[in-house]
Amino acid sequence: MKHRFSIKLAALLLAILLVVGVVPMALFSAFAADSIKPGYYTAALKINTQPKDLTYLVGVDEVPALDGLNVTLSYKTFSKTIDYGSTSDGSFSNKDGYGYVYLAEGAYEWGVGANTTYVCVEYNSNDGKYTYTAKAEVTVTGVSVLTKFDLKKVTALKDGVATKVSVKANAKAEQLPLLAFTPAKDGYYSFLSSNIKSGDPYAVLLDAKGNVLRVNDDRVLYVLPEGTDVDAVFTSDYYYDSYEGYSYSFDGLDFGVSAELKAGQTYYLLASDVGDSAASYSVTVAPSTFTVAKELKTTYHKAVSLDSLVQNSTYDVLFIDTSALSNGWIEYGQFIGSDRGTATITLKTPDGKQSETVKAKVDYDFGQWLAVIFLGGWAWLDRTDYDYGYDYGYDYGYNNYFID
Repeated sequence: MKHRFSIKLAALLLAILLVVGVVPMALFSAFAADSIKPGYYTAALKINTQPKDLTYLVGVDEVPALDGLNVTLSYKTFSKTIDYGSTSDGSFSNKDGYGYVYLAEGAYEWGVGANTTYVCVEYNSNDGKYTYTAKAEVTVTGVSVLTKFDLKKVTALKDGVATKVSVKANAKAEQLPLLAFTPAKDGYYSFLSSNIKSGDPYAVLLDAKGNVLRVNDDRVLYVLPEGTDVDAVFTSDYYYDSYEGYSYSFDGLDFGVSAELKAGQTYYLLASDVGDSAASYSVTVAPSTFTVAKELKTTYHKAVSLDSLVQNSTYDVLFIDTSALSNGWIEYGQFIGSDRGTATITLKTPDGKQSETVKAKVDYDFGQWLAVIFLGGWAWLDRTDYDYGYDYGYDYGYNNYFID
């Protein structure tokens, strides 16, 4: 009997050990496997309540408002429901963390009608250990700003004739000056502001449906490798990472937009002010002009700006072809001479209908000629440093800068 009791006691003790030791260990292991270490994670996003209104005026409103949005962010054991308010910068905070809600950039900024984009959320814990990002698809609807106007009463622009416009401070969309233009011929046309009395001119060029063709506040001319998607240059998704491309910024506050227009079709220019202030200026439309310098000179191992090649053109994009440039190269809006001699650079209009060839000349300066004559300096000159005219990789000049 005593022996049998000992066996039962041992069995009981073993069962207690299993319950007290093994089971909690198993539970701990299961919890540890599902625990989240500090870090950066991509979470799932569920939209519980859509924003009250996902419509916007194309060319006027940057993005629809997200008022009324309610979402749940989840990742493994983490879950957080965010009831978005109406803060203008898209930020939110609660007792555990803070973050941002925003709409991803995309086609909704440019098109009339239904467009697909994403609600994006970034959530950070207050202790700085966790960051969760997530997105969910939504449909936004672009509404043509032209619906706000009686198009029969819109002021018509005449080819080459300056038209005065006045912009009221903090004007609503329907209070802004809307100008119509119907070209007689196919081709590129430029819309330029001038004669500024007050304000900082801003322009949105629209097609007959209200889709945005161009937006501009300060006149810029992009000089890009042939084949670049011109329309992409003027969207927020544009990214250009070649040092051959650069932009020339014209002096002053005037806008300048150019686009390829079709004969007989009506286009609209919505004129306003950058800071929603009162403004007064003139607007002129005319066929885009293309005038470049015939020659570009620099000295051996030195740089010269390309500004003289483009500053008299009214296009906002020109293509550059440097395939025949054998005595130097283009970098950050500069022609840098590497060898004495003459080569060519070709500039073309975006439609390819016009082109101009520029002679690019490189010669020795006075000191270099002295070195060549008296010091047998050809070999010596090859070893001299290049003078880029700026601190390489940092300062690209006031009017010339790398597009990135």
